[in-house]
Amino acid sequence: MTEGFAVLDELAQWIGTNRASLTERGLQLASGTSPEDGRTKRSMWLDMEGAQRLGRLQLWDTGEAELELADVSTGEVKAQHLQVDTRADLERALTSLLDWAGAE
Repeated sequence: MTEGFAVLDELAQWIGTNRASLTERGLQLASGTSPEDGRTKRSMWLDMEGAQRLGRLQLWDTGEAELELADVSTGEVKAQHLQVDTRADLERALTSLLDWAGAE
């Protein structure tokens, strides 16, 4: 866990707060967490799918993150490694995901 910032809890709260409004906008969301099986790092993921674009934010309790963005029509996939240590970092990652998947 990043010092003083419970990144997985913050992501879970964001998903809970925004799921309904994003679904109303036509986006499909799926999320999950790593199993409680003694792994040294816990993780959570959020998939977001729009009409032609989809993305995944995979986030670990250490603040490490992978942002993957795909365009269905072209097959283009972009991947980016991020470090999410603050609420602002998380908001930037989620905004990138939302902007990509929500674009028509």
